[in-house]
Amino acid sequence: MLWVMASILLLGALVLGACGMRARADWMTFCGFVWPAGCLVLGLGLWLAVIGGVEPQYWLWLPLPIGGVVLACSSLSAAAPSLDPAPRTSLFLRLVLAFAVVVFALHFAAAAAFPCLLGDEANLWAAKAKSLYLDWYRSEFVLAQTYTPHPDYPLLNPLLQAFVYAGNGEVVHIGNRWPIQLCALSLVFAVAAAVKRRAGCGVAALLVLPLVLEPEFRHMSSTAYADGMVGLGLVLLIDGFLREQESPHRSHRAMAAIGCAFALWSKNEASLYVALAVAGYVGAVVLGRVARPKISVAHLWLLLPLAVAVGQFAWNRWFSLHNDLFGKGGPEGSVPELFVAQFGDRALPVLLAAGELLLDPRRLHVVLVVPFVAALVAWRTVATRALLVPTFVIVAAVVVLHLIYIGSYLVLWFHLQTSHRRVLFQLVPAALVWTAALVREARANDLAA
Repeated sequence: MLWVMASILLLGALVLGACGMRARADWMTFCGFVWPAGCLVLGLGLWLAVIGGVEPQYWLWLPLPIGGVVLACSSLSAAAPSLDPAPRTSLFLRLVLAFAVVVFALHFAAAAAFPCLLGDEANLWAAKAKSLYLDWYRSEFVLAQTYTPHPDYPLLNPLLQAFVYAGNGEVVHIGNRWPIQLCALSLVFAVAAAVKRRAGCGVAALLVLPLVLEPEFRHMSSTAYADGMVGLGLVLLIDGFLREQESPHRSHRAMAAIGCAFALWSKNEASLYVALAVAGYVGAVVLGRVARPKISVAHLWLLLPLAVAVGQFAWNRWFSLHNDLFGKGGPEGSVPELFVAQFGDRALPVLLAAGELLLDPRRLHVVLVVPFVAALVAWRTVATRALLVPTFVIVAAVVVLHLIYIGSYLVLWFHLQTSHRRVLFQLVPAALVWTAALVREARANDLAA
């Protein structure tokens, strides 16, 4: 297990070094970025090994050739200009981060008290991981997917768990969570770094503290669900996008691209968010709110999330794996069909459930209301080049996610009870970063006035 965890860290450090990011320049961003970067590049290598028919007994040594490829790519590319060191971190923020590490460690340790045998973490994520590890021939893999609730779900989470199995030489039911659980700790540092950059250490500490105390943080710190992975990927995406708007740099583009790919390969909701981002960006260009992009070598980073999305789509088509909500699987029909049939019965209950969650001051989901309010009362600030598209994505995503509940074939109360808070929380960390960016834009407008 030491090799399993260390290899992910080392691969992440190599990727960040190739992108021009150094820990001494911005240790907080480095801590938030190194784990998802390592997980993504390891996942890609494992995926190629599965496709190539490499037996699981050899997977444990895959980080060695993967690291060699990363080093070769970094040596062939031109060195990136050095980034300016990040401002000094206040004692208050350091103490909050230390508290966050302690809280995460408690959740992490408590998870060892129960094996990964129940709920979606076992029936979906771990089940697919076992299938990849034990049934890596095509016929057996297809048969095994008939027992998973969402057979088309992305592969990064199961691949990481399968790597743990390979490291242990057998299926395990506790350590398989470790790579997924550590994404929650990365999320804390990623949010802290992004908020600190835009609103200062004080605001970063005040936003990170409720994030760590949120019940959903406990859930993602102690289970193998992929919702925290989506949240982490979205934070890296929005932070990298905003940094690129402020000061173009290879590491900023890499952060956005890796975050986008990481989210897309973690769970299907990320496809909705990325589709909304593309639609919002195109709309902003058409309306003249954002300058038309000039395609250059710098945009090659976009190929990474595109390759992940196309590869996952091809994988599902090859194995005939369909989405149970929008494709084959729903016994009564797909979401668009059921939305029309069930709107009258479900619209009001879903609206009430949304209000109950989003207006509850005890839950951090309340931050998702801020973009709605800001769009109404501070449109001039929201409509800036940096904030317009992220605002549209958060607002539209909250609306569309609730529309899906109306069109779901599952029993409504069951679907809401088991997923509503967890799925909406995917957007909360990104909304915290967005709020910090809003504070920065508001301060800039006040100074300009």
